[in-house]
Amino acid sequence: MEVNFKELTFKGERPLVFILSGAGLSAESGIPTFRDANGLWRKYDPKELASIGALERHTQDVFDFYNERIKNAEPCRPNAAHIAIAEFQKDVAAFCDVIHVTQTWII
Repeated sequence: MEVNFKELTFKGERPLVFILSGAGLSAESGIPTFRDANGLWRKYDPKELASIGALERHTQDVFDFYNERIKNAEPCRPNAAHIAIAEFQKDVAAFCDVIHVTQTWII
C-alpha cells in the first residue's frame, strides 16, 4: 500500500504522525485506568460519571470525580514511554506534526 503523505496533513503541507496508545501507558506512572481488573469502572458506574446525561443530571458529582482524578495524578511523573513520545515529537517538529491520543471509552 502506497501512502501519500501530502494527503496526511494537519497543518498545511506537513505530514502527520498519529500515535494511538492505551491506558496502560499512563498506568505505569500510577494513574488508574477505567477498564482494567482494578479499573475505576469497577467502583463507579460510567453512565453516572462519563456521559452527557450524567453531566446534565449530576454536574457537581461529575466535576468532583474528575477533579479528584486530577488531584491524584499530580504526584505522578512521566514514565519512559511518555518521555520517548515527547522526545520523538521534539525530534520531528521541524518537518511533521504529531498527535498522541490515548484510547478512551465513550458512552
